[in-house]
Order: sequence, then structure tokens, then C-alpha cells
Amino acid sequence: MEPEDVRKDGHFPYPPLPHPEQAPGGQVFPDIQIKQFPRLQRFDVDFDLPDAFIPELPPVIFLQNRPKLGDVSRGEKLFFGKAKCSTCHPAPFYLDDKMHDLQVERFTKEPGDGPIKTFTLRGIKDSPPYLHDGRCLTLEDTVEFFNLILGLKLSEQEKKDLVAFMLAL
Repeated sequence: MEPEDVRKDGHFPYPPLPHPEQAPGGQVFPDIQIKQFPRLQRFDVDFDLPDAFIPELPPVIFLQNRPKLGDVSRGEKLFFGKAKCSTCHPAPFYLDDKMHDLQVERFTKEPGDGPIKTFTLRGIKDSPPYLHDGRCLTLEDTVEFFNLILGLKLSEQEKKDLVAFMLAL
């Protein structure tokens, strides 16, 4: 399905999140940044997000050893190859500190976001929701978002492998 068809039929599953005091979309920031810079407040994360998406600090042992993730090498190959993640998120910091325009307006009836800053993927599992405006609540949603936006045509197994690799970052 071409971007124009998705836009016309309204089938894009990741619209920007609305807020009564802000244009569609916007950014989501941690409480500590909102306290320092009140102008960044978008919504109350404790109130608006389900508990399942609020990160918890993992036990210290988990930070050192993650055997339950298993072999993430397939996801790593995808990250640096077919999925094109490393174009904007190169190792070792998994960010390039540049602005990139995803041209999401091809898929929605909303105005585009324009260029957005690349954030690091280090510790990404601990910082939902994802993207600059919080439109993707899980890493699985985020992988599917880029699968659609970039036309990657990843299989279900490839998506799972890519998520497993990002959980290990």
C-alpha cells in the first residue's frame, strides 16, 4: 500500500497524541525535566499512561546480566543492515545528534513534524513512550512504525529479533 493510499483511507496506526493545550503531537519529557522547565509539560505521565508503560528501575543484577534475552545477534544484523536503524543511530552511542525528517505527513492528514532530533537508544527499554512525541507506547509499536514509514517489509520474526536487540542496549 502506498503512502498516499494510507493517508487517503486514514489507516496510519500511529497518529500524533492530542493534548488540549498543544497542537497535535508534541514531546514527552521526564518529570525531572518538566520540573526544571515547566514549559515542556505535555501531560501528566502518572495519570495519562497505563501503569504497564511506566518504567521501573530494574534490579542491579539485571543491569549486568540479561540471559533471558538470549542471542540478539540476528537483531543486531538487522539493526545495522536491512532495518537501517544505524543510519540515524550509529554505535557506540546509538545516536548521531542530527535532525531527520521522517515525512510522516505522507501517511496522515496531519501536518508533518518536520525534522526531529535523534535520541540515543541506550537504555531504550526504560523510557517509554517512544518517538519525540510519545505516539508509540512499546518498542514493538516503534519497530512497526518505522517498518511502515521506511517501507522496510520486515517479517514478524525480524521485528521480534530487532526488539530483542534494542532491549539489550
